[in-house]
Amino acid sequence: MFTVSYGYTLPVGLVEGTVYSFKNAGSALYLDVCGGTDADNNNVAQYKGNSTVSQDFKLEKSSTGNGYILRAQVGGKTRVLDIYKTNGRVENGNNVQIYTNVDPKAQEWLILPVDADNFRIVPRSNMRLSLTSYGSDSGTASGRTSTSAGNVFVSTYTGNNPNQLWQIYKTDRTQVKNAFSGLVDTGTYYMNNRDTGGFLKRSGTTLSAQSGVLMSSTTKTPYQWTVTKVNDSQYTIQPANDLTKYLVATPATGSVSLTGYATYWNARTANGGGIIFTVAAPSTTYALAIVSGTVRLQTLVSTSGSAAYNRQVWTTPNINSYN
Repeated sequence: MFTVSYGYTLPVGLVEGTVYSFKNAGSALYLDVCGGTDADNNNVAQYKGNSTVSQDFKLEKSSTGNGYILRAQVGGKTRVLDIYKTNGRVENGNNVQIYTNVDPKAQEWLILPVDADNFRIVPRSNMRLSLTSYGSDSGTASGRTSTSAGNVFVSTYTGNNPNQLWQIYKTDRTQVKNAFSGLVDTGTYYMNNRDTGGFLKRSGTTLSAQSGVLMSSTTKTPYQWTVTKVNDSQYTIQPANDLTKYLVATPATGSVSLTGYATYWNARTANGGGIIFTVAAPSTTYALAIVSGTVRLQTLVSTSGSAAYNRQVWTTPNINSYN
């Protein structure tokens, strides 16, 4: 057995050690430490922009090195954005507050770009969830439930709720934009394998490569995949009809599965066109492939022209390519 590091890095435009404010895309209100009070368990809600330190958070690397913390700039600056856990777990509907920086499970976050303007803010311990605000009103220190007006909490990401998206601003009020390059733009695609001609398909939690073409009569949803650029060379891949799941690699077994925790796939251009999605273990790089009809990992093949090379190459037509 060995441990794999999936190598999350911040989106381009975000800089560790910088102070930012976070504006909700649905309500146009800001992430705010209620009353500016520097105390454990003090609530965090959304509130109208006021250019105070109550709405400033410093982006710092966690002490574990596995994610980032958002350090509140109120008072002595010793408290960070924190999730109130249920039975020791980070779960759907849990409240968000500030607390002393002591609990990585509740305090480590990943920031994922969604489009040119918006980001998801995701607890590293449960990536099915996203930082969420309720409604369009300002919140209060006492309103701590998932249906309290203006409250901020974590909830299962749906892909169609703007209150789960955030715009990020520097202290000079310039907005952080997702202006980076890459092989695939964030969007929804079909994934077609060069070797088999098959389209990657999801049936429940089972993966397969369906041969042939997608006809006008084909139910296309099981073949559609949302690809999200995390930075210039890394991506997450999710079933378009279930954004609580991710395409996940397990190099120790060579398996590829759908779970609630993301793999950050690297991408490279294949010879002759197409993309190779890879993950790196300590001494070996693996590629997403179709091997003997099974969706799995194979050791990266560098020399083109063979079936072994072709089975790790994917083309990604946008879903609008098929009507």
